[in-house]
Amino acid sequence: MEKSLREKAKNFFKYLLELSTLNGKTIRSMKEYVKTWDCWELEKIEGCYIGEQCSNEFNLLEIHKPNKESPLLKVPTLSNKLQKWVNFNYTDETSTPTHHERITLNDENIHFQDHPDIVHSFAF
Repeated sequence: MEKSLREKAKNFFKYLLELSTLNGKTIRSMKEYVKTWDCWELEKIEGCYIGEQCSNEFNLLEIHKPNKESPLLKVPTLSNKLQKWVNFNYTDETSTPTHHERITLNDENIHFQDHPDIVHSFAF
């Protein structure tokens, strides 16, 4: 015996509900999200357009890839003060910057921990 269209629709939505619960907790309130943004916060982000700023009038939000001159894409440089202390392989994208425990300047050994300003600058 064939199921009615109403029964099929009911089962389909029940299936979708069950499927969505497999992926994670169902969020039913904005307060349950870890982080939310207000429109005024998004407007400050380069490449983010809201409402009338969008290129398509039907879009509520558009996010564009930053152009090559964007400050977001420029690699930060180290100050001269820190440059001597950093141990980092720029050609290996998996490497993590570390600091030298001591360096030699003008034939004198200088220890990292003896310079709190350098230690503070290096912390991230």
